[in-house]
Amino acid sequence: MKTLTTKEKISYGLAVGTMVCGLVLLFMSFVSPPEGEINSSVLYAFGEISLFVGSILGISVHVNALRGDFRRKIIVRDELKIKEDEKDR
Repeated sequence: MKTLTTKEKISYGLAVGTMVCGLVLLFMSFVSPPEGEINSSVLYAFGEISLFVGSILGISVHVNALRGDFRRKIIVRDELKIKEDEKDR
């Protein structure tokens, strides 16, 4: 299993913390007067928070996928080169 780097831990921690803050904001708005009504500004703020969290996680996933593809291509290329060298001998 792959261990997370410090950068990844900070990114994921920030994303989780921000999402928790957004959910708390929604809950506090729901129970504050007038009860049962969520102000549109709170919904807008939660939308912005969700967008921020999604971008943090989306960028991390995208970069990790690209890095994995690049590594696989290098490994395959090296294996092919080794096989060609063995054939030439």
